[in-house]
Amino acid sequence: MIDWEKLYNKIINSPDFGIIERHHIIPKHAGGNNDATNLVCLSRRKHILAHFVRYRWLRQAGDLAAYKMMTSQLTNP
Repeated sequence: MIDWEKLYNKIINSPDFGIIERHHIIPKHAGGNNDATNLVCLSRRKHILAHFVRYRWLRQAGDLAAYKMMTSQLTNP
């Protein structure tokens, strides 16, 4: 069985290089804020993966919407 929480933490805590995007560790839809302690820089690929993994782990619709928007499966949540 996949440990989604462990996988999520591995994604957000591993270094990234090149073009990066800011990712909310606790998304705004889940009560997160824009404080520096709640932001991490990820590559686009890892940013998309982080939302997918977080959705599989916590089943929050906001993460699924973010994943779909980032992969162009949804144009307007």
